[in-house]
Amino acid sequence: MGFPQRDSAPVIVEDVRSDAEYSAFRAVAADTGYRAVLSTPLIASSGRLVGAASVVFARPHAPSRLDVLMMRFYARLAADIVVRLAAA
Repeated sequence: MGFPQRDSAPVIVEDVRSDAEYSAFRAVAADTGYRAVLSTPLIASSGRLVGAASVVFARPHAPSRLDVLMMRFYARLAADIVVRLAAA
């Protein structure tokens, strides 16, 4: 796990209850009712890290390769929109 870096892949936690590195956030997950997380860094075309986008799942979940690729694609678009809006 860990915070995404500029060149890192998405962070996938298939089950928050069994992931040792997610232990600090288990109470939040239990309170809000999620069991799995897919977090992707928002990296603009310029290479600038502008945030992260996360999807949570109610049950343990292992995203498919296509799910991860689509998340990365939409994250790039979102990052460029964030940069454009911030400049306005």
